[in-house]
Amino acid sequence: MPPHRTEATLADKLLLVPHFAKVFTAVCIRLVTYPLVALTGGTKANLAIKDIAFAGLRQHMAGLNTAQEIMLLPPSTEAIYLEFAKKQGFQPDTDVLDSGMKVHWLGNKSAEKVLVFFHGGGYALPATEFHLVWYFNLSKDLSKKTKISVIMPSYTLTPQAQYPVQLQQAAETLDFLINKQGKKPSDIFISGDSAGGNMTVSLLSHLLHPHPAATKIDLKESLAGAVLLSPWVSFDTTTASWKRFEKSDMLAIPSVTRWTSQYLGDKPADNYNEAAIAEKSWWEGLDKVVKDVLVWGGGAERLLDGINDFSNKLKSAHKNTEIVITPGAAHDDFIADVVMGVKEKSEATKVVESWIAERI
Repeated sequence: MPPHRTEATLADKLLLVPHFAKVFTAVCIRLVTYPLVALTGGTKANLAIKDIAFAGLRQHMAGLNTAQEIMLLPPSTEAIYLEFAKKQGFQPDTDVLDSGMKVHWLGNKSAEKVLVFFHGGGYALPATEFHLVWYFNLSKDLSKKTKISVIMPSYTLTPQAQYPVQLQQAAETLDFLINKQGKKPSDIFISGDSAGGNMTVSLLSHLLHPHPAATKIDLKESLAGAVLLSPWVSFDTTTASWKRFEKSDMLAIPSVTRWTSQYLGDKPADNYNEAAIAEKSWWEGLDKVVKDVLVWGGGAERLLDGINDFSNKLKSAHKNTEIVITPGAAHDDFIADVVMGVKEKSEATKVVESWIAERI
């Protein structure tokens, strides 16, 4: 497999002009045709503004190569975090782990409870300000009951690093919390959206079946919980949900296929990196690793078939698995609401907040 180019050429830069023209055209077409969608029986996002924005986003993601994407991205998760801290008026708090990876805190890290946040973005994109807004608000609302802090690893993105590096960094984060910060496993929740959900499940697999490339962690007790939000657990883009929800979701097959390639590199898919292919037996004993699991998916997201297949196997092995599929919601719909400036809490946000609140 040829490596993905990371340096944009002059041609890459010039081609962005027609690229953004296509994005604009896609938005205009959807704006005009949106009122007709219901009449023709087509699918659409649960808000008009999201539906139209998703049309542009799909065109944008599908039309970029790796070099162009990197050129257009913010410099790093750390830079996003520092800018967010400045806007919110709190002192940034960052720890550097033994590998050199940085982890960033939202809230007081001396809080008894801690929520690990593995951000999404296909392993190729840094965390966004909107991720931070969502988790920051979640931690503030949860802290009204019991103080809880959020820790966000600034893990290495692809194609700079590929599997199993991100699994190593997830394990290192958990090891840091338990053995350096003195947190009890029963006070730790692990979570992630999209690729961050993949990373969370990968860590659960490692705790059950230690991966030789990652730090082995011997838990004295189960983790408090795992929250999987629109988890990217299947790399298969040929399932029915990928076609059925093509127009109601933000994901585009060309970009997701490219991100998969960037993440796997020359490694094959396995139970750690593509959880949906693992058999039910792989998850036996999960209750000894994590007390409770929440899986949330959007009822109109393209990953839905993979999420359902995976979560049903998980629930058959671990009875304390709750599966919530919100009708009409797209991939990462709760983050999309933040992007669009929706003030009311999304159904996904309410589900996650109440689920964690019951356990702290």
